Amino acid sequence: MKRLAVIGTLVRDTIRHPSAGVIEQWGGLTYSLAALSAGKPAGWEVRPILRVGADLAESAWNFIGQLPGLELDCGFTVVPEPNNRVELCYRDTAERSEQLSGGVCGWTFAELEPLLKDVDAVYVNFISGFEMDITTAESIRTPGIPVYADLHSLFLGPPPADGPREPRVPDEWRRWIAAFDIVQMNEPELALLSAEAGLPSDGDPLTALSTLAAGGPKLAFLTRGPQGAVWALPGEAGKGGYLPLAEPPSSGDPTGCGDIWGAIVASGLAAGEPVELAMRRANTAASARLGVTGITRLRDALYHALHER
Repeated sequence: MKRLAVIGTLVRDTIRHPSAGVIEQWGGLTYSLAALSAGKPAGWEVRPILRVGADLAESAWNFIGQLPGLELDCGFTVVPEPNNRVELCYRDTAERSEQLSGGVCGWTFAELEPLLKDVDAVYVNFISGFEMDITTAESIRTPGIPVYADLHSLFLGPPPADGPREPRVPDEWRRWIAAFDIVQMNEPELALLSAEAGLPSDGDPLTALSTLAAGGPKLAFLTRGPQGAVWALPGEAGKGGYLPLAEPPSSGDPTGCGDIWGAIVASGLAAGEPVELAMRRANTAASARLGVTGITRLRDALYHALHER
């Protein structure tokens, strides 16, 4: 049995979306964990590594404990800080703002090292952006143990006293990208980095992705919502490709689609799947999420999409 370590943050979400109204539920890393419970490769188990605030620890344990295939006996850590809570306000069917309250502390390498000593791959999902600092990120990269990172909330500034977190270019962004074997970002994040690096705003996404990730990771991904995704071999112009969705996505709440997508790709690549096969499975899972209201039925819907069609 091989083991995938999953580092991230559980979040209690309040979602305000034009098509779904107002929903309060568990979010954050739960989308990735539901995806891995439904679609992890045969012969693999999943070890969540996360801190949970004492105020919501029992609820969090009860929720993720219902997901089959997760190893919860060593990476689930209760801390005294109030758990992360986020209000997601969608301006339309995709664009949103995020307002954070509470927040658990990040990990040091000394804390993570014993939890990672017997794993075969690592998936880091920057749900809050505060899961670890750059020195810790660089320290967990080990030869032969691929580390995949969804950089998402590194692109959000610190929470203000009142109001949403604002998009920003991460401090030392080149160092962050270089810290991982595989990186994932979305189109607004690519646009921020392209402007910072002086790349044309209307340039080819594959070229921009390859250029921005040069000098660090072996592989880079760009998620594009209904347009599918792009993969690139950093520093090798034109090496990579576009993978559209197999069919037009349904309308619905897209919260967590990128987290689901990254989890399926990360686990597939760790198990030796070809890049585009892992991406196709991820597209299928992310599209299936749009047909689910709330998160309680998500794992079953993803399982059906990945295994029974």
